[in-house]
Amino acid sequence: MARKFSEIQEELSGLPASERAKLALALVESLEPEEEGDIAEAWRIEAERRYEQYRRGEIQAIPGEQFSPTFAAGWGDSCAVSSGSG
Repeated sequence: MARKFSEIQEELSGLPASERAKLALALVESLEPEEEGDIAEAWRIEAERRYEQYRRGEIQAIPGEQFSPTFAAGWGDSCAVSSGSG
């Protein structure tokens, strides 16, 4: 018979922090798609598409100084903006 989640959680909470961290990483990795190459390929295609739109004059580039504050404002405190000075 399968054990309950609460039983497993209680047992694992007794592990040292380093072992719990290893377990957490293994669990997260088990949730990630096996075909990460497909995701990278999709982003590569999207980047090329956007670059070609830029070259044809269909879209305009936004300087980083203008983009970053706007982007950061949308993410609140969870996004730090670098001044670019190092």
